[in-house]
Amino acid sequence: MDELIKYYTPIRKQTLQLLDYHLKCLNETLISGIPDAEYDRKLDHLNHLKEMLTGYDFIVDGYKGIEKRFADNLLIIRQNSLCPQCNLHQTVEILGVSKNEVLNITCDWVKCTICSTEFQSQYPNNWKERIVFYSDIIRLFSEHLEEAKKGKFSKAFLKQLKKMMDYIIDLKNDQLKLHDDETIIKNAAQDAVEKVESMRDHLLMAKLKGMNWNDNKEIIN
Repeated sequence: MDELIKYYTPIRKQTLQLLDYHLKCLNETLISGIPDAEYDRKLDHLNHLKEMLTGYDFIVDGYKGIEKRFADNLLIIRQNSLCPQCNLHQTVEILGVSKNEVLNITCDWVKCTICSTEFQSQYPNNWKERIVFYSDIIRLFSEHLEEAKKGKFSKAFLKQLKKMMDYIIDLKNDQLKLHDDETIIKNAAQDAVEKVESMRDHLLMAKLKGMNWNDNKEIIN
């Protein structure tokens, strides 16, 4: 589980417990008939905080969703590789991690589901290395394409080389777009976690003070 989510989960639980505690105290005050001139303000304040917590949950859930999308997308890509025996892209079973010392990338050790050949996958098994790897391939393709244009290769080869380069560029751009989306949502989720942490501390201080607190405008607004 992502560290941000692991950190948020107990803070959210503590905050909800404190909200329920204060709402229970208010309810007991009402039942007992003890007058509290601040009752309406406190109730509005607690209900507002509860609504805010629901909003923060929505933001953090959005971050959970894009993290799962990232993981699922990467797994689908990793489970398809060019089998050296079949000479085709096949579905593969991931057996473990394997370091490509020549290219200095972290790959998967896989087994072809068609012929059972075990081999090292051709691409990095993580997004960070994969985007760098795509950039290197695009650079090499561009250099080869320039050389090919000098008349050393046929038009058919040039067309195939350009097609391969465009394919890699599309892959890279797709991953960069996902990465940008993840960054935006992660920043929002980080802000939500910090706000809920402040909310928890605010409610805890209110509990220690016996609910005689002043509205924290930074939390309310």
